[in-house]
Amino acid sequence: MASDGLIPEWFGDLKNGAMFAGVLMTLFATFVPFAALDDFVSAGILFAFTITNCCLVVMRRESLNGRLEKLLALFNVFAFLTCLVLTHVGHIGWLVSPLLVFIARKISQTCPPTSFGNTQLYRHEKFFATPLVPWVPCLGMFFNYFLISQLSIFGIACLVVYIGVAVILYFAWSCKRRTREWEERQYSQIDEKDDRIHRTVDAVIT
Repeated sequence: MASDGLIPEWFGDLKNGAMFAGVLMTLFATFVPFAALDDFVSAGILFAFTITNCCLVVMRRESLNGRLEKLLALFNVFAFLTCLVLTHVGHIGWLVSPLLVFIARKISQTCPPTSFGNTQLYRHEKFFATPLVPWVPCLGMFFNYFLISQLSIFGIACLVVYIGVAVILYFAWSCKRRTREWEERQYSQIDEKDDRIHRTVDAVIT
């Protein structure tokens, strides 16, 4: 992450990163009850699975003027709130479920499929493709949020705070730095690849 510019370069040193992580984990283990820590870790893993489903939709569907990202954000917010209401209030949460179906249907209708796997380079390769995108990923996101809602309120609150801090750090530090350093690295890799191609072509010609 330090090499990509997502966090300060200080963490790029192995000793610094290990020391910081060790101190942080020691503080968590000392002052946070194990039950709450267990819920926090479980919620984090389930949220990571949710992000995986979101990435699948982003890869398989075209985004027109940022519409896909906005629809996915709405689906995640309403799915999370629906599951919280279902778990802690009652069956009234099912009243919001038609809205989730509407958002998933909107993604399916207004965001056309991508051409991934259909190019000349990959045409003769076999790919595993998740069926019924975005319906299957959206269903996976909903069930992940439903499992998260079964955890303690303190664990869920820790997850929300953790995500909030990560988002603030990303937009305050990582966004511009990562973009600039990533572009420089990409251009250098392209130049190296072009040099290798030219050397190979020259070797074949000679």
